[in-house]
Amino acid sequence: MHARVMPNPFEWLLALYSENFERMGRLFAVRELAVGRYVSAPPAHPVLVLDVVEQQPYTSFLKLSHRFESAPDADDPAAYFRVYHDARMVEVTHCRQPEHLEKLFSPLTPARWLGDYRRRMNAFGNKWLAYLAENGYGSAGLVWQGQISEVELRRERQEGFADEEEWPDSSRNPVMGKRRRSASAN
Repeated sequence: MHARVMPNPFEWLLALYSENFERMGRLFAVRELAVGRYVSAPPAHPVLVLDVVEQQPYTSFLKLSHRFESAPDADDPAAYFRVYHDARMVEVTHCRQPEHLEKLFSPLTPARWLGDYRRRMNAFGNKWLAYLAENGYGSAGLVWQGQISEVELRRERQEGFADEEEWPDSSRNPVMGKRRRSASAN
């Protein structure tokens, strides 16, 4: 009987990032999109909203969400994608609101939980990108909606900081705030 070798979780995650890059590339020419909002609406499917939040020389930051007829003002589900053009990888940074991230990305969170979270979010993103490709979403039907307002852009950038070191104001994190207060009291 042969023992089945399970893939290393980190290697599996990196392979998923690469597969996400390939799937994203088949859907959209991300590097060619200007910062702003785009929509894709194939017949009989909900509207896909693509927000290009940031374009840098080697990375892009996107938010993908669906807009359903039952809730036209709500974008749900929503996932944030960081595209690493030079490394040919796409990482789903998160799919939830910042309140959840503050708990998850605190200094007291076990590293195993962070790895599990990244694997779950990227597996979800991978399946969602496959769903979008199978249902006719993509560059061919992408329509420019205009610039994202400065307020909305700021909020999306703030929500996109999945790692605590990236947070512009880490005092938002209740654990870090307690540490700073206790350090300054000493």
